[in-house]
Amino acid sequence: MSPSPYFTIPFLLIVAIFQATAAPRLAVGSARPDLMLLSVVSWSLLAAFRARELEYSDETPSLMRGINDGVVWAFVGGMFLDLLSTGPLGANAFALMITSLVVGMVGVRVSGARPILMVLMTAVGTLTYHLVYLAELALTGRPVFLGVYMNRFILPGMVLNVVLVPVVYLLLMMVDRRTSRGRLEW
Repeated sequence: MSPSPYFTIPFLLIVAIFQATAAPRLAVGSARPDLMLLSVVSWSLLAAFRARELEYSDETPSLMRGINDGVVWAFVGGMFLDLLSTGPLGANAFALMITSLVVGMVGVRVSGARPILMVLMTAVGTLTYHLVYLAELALTGRPVFLGVYMNRFILPGMVLNVVLVPVVYLLLMMVDRRTSRGRLEW
């Protein structure tokens, strides 16, 4: 399922740069689109759905073809975000990796309508990402006001992310179809 690193790395770098520079200008009220989070959640779901399809075929799903793809995207994209932010190095990467694991594991195990699962996992992923990131900030001694962040940024951002995820998911699904490496056949 993984596209070439020649696509993945520049793509995630562009998303991180766009997140750091243009996303604040695309804010709706206090809600900003989390473009890297949407990319990681969408890719994790694509990988989870692919692993689930393999489970129902003759082939056994593996982490290399399933959840692992989203975690790799989360690490690389998170590190790019960390290099462009003033937060602790690795905080975005860790929060995105935890989010990718949660989304991927639920996506593999829960069957149902993909659009409903996509919306639900975007909401859960947004909440997971922000709570893990805020916990990391608190552990590094930065002041964290959970109630303020929740009401002003996290919940409005969750709504905006739920609205935007179908577009990101469809774009990444098209990218997946065009760039994925084929399976090796013996």
